[in-house]
Amino acid sequence: MQFSIWDFLTIFVLVALVFVIGLVLMISLDPEAAVNPFPPPPPTPTYFIPTPTSTQRPMQPTWTPTNPREGMPTLRPSSTPHPTQTPFTLPGNTEATPDLSGDGEEPLEETPAPPGSEDTPEPTPTLALT
Repeated sequence: MQFSIWDFLTIFVLVALVFVIGLVLMISLDPEAAVNPFPPPPPTPTYFIPTPTSTQRPMQPTWTPTNPREGMPTLRPSSTPHPTQTPFTLPGNTEATPDLSGDGEEPLEETPAPPGSEDTPEPTPTLALT
């Protein structure tokens, strides 16, 4: 069996691929490696220089605000009316909902259709592609 140029190029590409994978892995594990063409900038040194700071004055023991309504009587809660049975109609419902409140009033009538809705065209069937 004789090796052709394509066999050597295939071996060369496979070796180069392994080399590049190793190089990328080494740079990702240690960004400051010598083989990294774009190393991160060196960290900026921080210096601790003690500076004089003013000490805050302690607050007085009664610094919290007082209630401005202190001494005024507290209002008693008022009663809330209970909910009532309200008649209603659902859209598309042709008959009115019976009055269940027992107050003797007539039930609500159906809402009339908006003007011009009689002229609404019927939808056409959708054409299917076959």
